[in-house]
Amino acid sequence: MATNSTQFKKGQTPWNKGKIGVQVSARKGVKLTAHSARHKAKISDAMSKEKHPNWKGGRNYNVKYRMDILEILGFQCNVCGFDDVRALQVDHRNNDGFKERRTEKKTGNPYKLILEKVVAGSSDYQVLCANCNWIKRLDHLESNKQKVK
Repeated sequence: MATNSTQFKKGQTPWNKGKIGVQVSARKGVKLTAHSARHKAKISDAMSKEKHPNWKGGRNYNVKYRMDILEILGFQCNVCGFDDVRALQVDHRNNDGFKERRTEKKTGNPYKLILEKVVAGSSDYQVLCANCNWIKRLDHLESNKQKVK
């Protein structure tokens, strides 16, 4: 019975046990081993949030666009007059948001696209509170559920 040459004999330790970083093996070439905890922490700190080149401000980035839209369209529901910003939503007047999401360019942030259109003078959007938006959605059969009477 042939034995595998990469297996270790009983009691023998591998040549790279406990070594950190790039190791060069005569048989296999360059081999990458795990980073140390100190090195992982250094990488994590270097690429965290504000230091990462793709960081755009996190959740506040979306809130800024949303607040700009609400400032232009008004800070209250068009149906009932509710004015708590936490429950206000930007709604498509013609119930065609699904078409817009399929056809328009993907910017990564839907609020950015809506803001550009609202600033350009589009009247396709309105502000509704969460309750009125759901009532409208059910009345116009915007969901997959049957109409509730």
